Amino acid sequence: MAIGQYEIWLDHWNGTRLAFIDGWLNLEYTRALHGVGALALQVPSSFDDAMLQVDYKIEVWRALPGEAKRLENVYLIRGWKQWTDQAGVNYTTIIGVDGNDVLKRRFVWAQPGSTQARKTDNACDLIKAYMREALTTADAYGTDPQDWRGQIATYFTVAADDGLGQSFTKNYEGKTLFDVANGIAETSTGRGTVVWWYVCPVSGAEYQLRTYTPLLGQDLTGQVTLTPDFAMAEGNHEYSGIDEFNMVVGWGGKIGWAEHPDYRKSDDAYNLASIRKSAFSWREKFLDCGDEPDYDAIADACIEEVTNADNLAQQTFQCGLSELENFRYGREWDFGDKVKLSYRGVQMDAVVKTVHVTVGATERIEVFFKIDQTLNIQTS
Repeated sequence: MAIGQYEIWLDHWNGTRLAFIDGWLNLEYTRALHGVGALALQVPSSFDDAMLQVDYKIEVWRALPGEAKRLENVYLIRGWKQWTDQAGVNYTTIIGVDGNDVLKRRFVWAQPGSTQARKTDNACDLIKAYMREALTTADAYGTDPQDWRGQIATYFTVAADDGLGQSFTKNYEGKTLFDVANGIAETSTGRGTVVWWYVCPVSGAEYQLRTYTPLLGQDLTGQVTLTPDFAMAEGNHEYSGIDEFNMVVGWGGKIGWAEHPDYRKSDDAYNLASIRKSAFSWREKFLDCGDEPDYDAIADACIEEVTNADNLAQQTFQCGLSELENFRYGREWDFGDKVKLSYRGVQMDAVVKTVHVTVGATERIEVFFKIDQTLNIQTS
């Protein structure tokens, strides 16, 4: 079967195309929801090393035979490795990260209790509000370094508000935008509405943060069941409840009672589906909410913590997918789709959270799934 056809360009960080990369040797890249996608591109000795500049970009285009090409992703160069083999031939591997990494480079630069820190809105627009203030607004302070902080606004946009997701209050100071986006998405999921975010490559020049509910892609669970007999190869299903927390108790600002002046406001959130499994299931965690005065905001902070992926029982599924003629990546299924998995007697609904592509003489597609967790989030 013919593999996907690839076209790769090297761009200036502003999106101006500098060179068509021909004759590359190996390509490995990932696309990730709620994570950072990465690229490793091996090029021959003919590659001009002067092109190795931090934050220059690599455009990766892919097309199935006979179909139009599409932009898979745009990666910012963050490093490279150069070496010489025993025959004296030089090679270079270019290392890059995708637009989701931009959210790890900024934090919520806000004073406690300010409108920049404390916001109330639906989940999708709440994510976008924090992103706009940190990424699309240029500060004007003369020679202050923050002048340059806002220059990214030309190359990074935020999609329009859509009013989707659960509504609640967040109070973030000093958290990275990456943790903010994931935290808001986790709170909305805990309240019953799944929200996804992704920094989409619009072109070589522009990234755009977008939000989706309930899926980025399509719900194919009624059409596609992946099994070892259909498309699935080298399945790996793991479950671990070792690091699970299912009860989070949060303390905020002081209540103000005269007889107990140091008592703090408190609320909690717990996963009822988990704590009732056995007499040993209960595992609690304390969350310090600082001087937070709002009981509802303390509860929402607890919901965010109890639904944080790091605090849930970990259930992952990973497999290679055979490229069948009637089931090919980018046509019958895609990044962000939801499918049904059937493996060793267990059926699961899962979202294609990460796609890992390796291209050399052949093309290998590996997929990491986010399996729907059983959640019943309650607050006191």
